[in-house]
Amino acid sequence: MSEQPLNKKFPIFTILLTLTTLTFYFLLSYLSGSYSVNYALFEKFGAPYAVQIYEGQYWGVVVNSLIHAFPLHLLTNLLGLWVFGAFLERRIGTMRFFIFGLVSSIFTSLIQLTLTNDAGLGLTGVNFALFGLIFVLAFSKERYKMKFHIASVLFMVCFMAYSIYMNFNSDWYIGIQAQISGLFWGVLVGLSVRIKSVFSRVVFLSIPFVFSVCTLFYAPWSSMWETSRAIGHHESGNLELASLHYKKALEIEPSNKIALENLKRINVDKLAKLAYRCHKSKDYITAHRYYLQILALDKNNVWARTNMRHLP
Repeated sequence: MSEQPLNKKFPIFTILLTLTTLTFYFLLSYLSGSYSVNYALFEKFGAPYAVQIYEGQYWGVVVNSLIHAFPLHLLTNLLGLWVFGAFLERRIGTMRFFIFGLVSSIFTSLIQLTLTNDAGLGLTGVNFALFGLIFVLAFSKERYKMKFHIASVLFMVCFMAYSIYMNFNSDWYIGIQAQISGLFWGVLVGLSVRIKSVFSRVVFLSIPFVFSVCTLFYAPWSSMWETSRAIGHHESGNLELASLHYKKALEIEPSNKIALENLKRINVDKLAKLAYRCHKSKDYITAHRYYLQILALDKNNVWARTNMRHLP
């Protein structure tokens, strides 16, 4: 992070990022007919769900940072952007600030995705990365020490502690993983400035970043990653492998609705084939047993109920 002359003009990228974020929010809010955005709109505007990201919609780990769910979510993140982002952009330049923000968005989204099965929404992770970088650089360079440096440090520490408390005690869902990974990334970039060799600096930063990217393609500890593998096999007709991955997903997260529903669908299809064969071969007792098993999994299964009525 080389020295740049202090730019007294408006921070261009901070302004563009603010306008883009506001545009996303007001558009989604208008389409939702409410100040709180309808969650069904997120995937349509660049914030796909975990399974969709693992299936190839990788832009979700970037665009998700631009999307906010309600006014307080938006305002707190824009406040952080202007306190830390505008401050930093004036000191490192627009292009370096853009690259740092982009990489921070990807890194924090990937860490949250692989740990929570959700890439998250908003600029919180990026803001913590900005804060972490400023905090470290301020130790060695006076120009990075903010006017209310101690107060900003205390605020960010208290904000993280408050987020953890509300998540555990009030069932809030604040991206703690994004906050911690953002802080980690900002501190890491700040420490890398002390490495004189550019090559060594790139290697130093590449290791954690490449690891985070690799979790898109291999994360067997993630329920949604296992679900995405299962869906691939399911769509290709390999039901045995699909069932195996659905079961692994449910071992990790028993409440995984996608895995539960799709595994049930596979089991119903298997039982339906067996019931059909027995019914056709006039083994009515066995066919009846299979129909009952289908209804135990899917009590509203019209096909099974209809065929049971046709049993002698």
